[in-house]
Amino acid sequence: MATSLALTLAAGPSRAGSWVAAVGVPCLGARAAAELGVDLDRLVLVPEAGEQW
Repeated sequence: MATSLALTLAAGPSRAGSWVAAVGVPCLGARAAAELGVDLDRLVLVPEAGEQW
């Protein structure tokens, strides 16, 4: 549920031309993000941030 909320909140800015990122969410579904309105051309996915991000 928290992921859906985060994607919903990211949808507006990404559609308006801003870049959005999902960091540390290895199982984020791009299809779900798109269905919630996120512009996938403006989405950066970083499954694991590592120790020094």
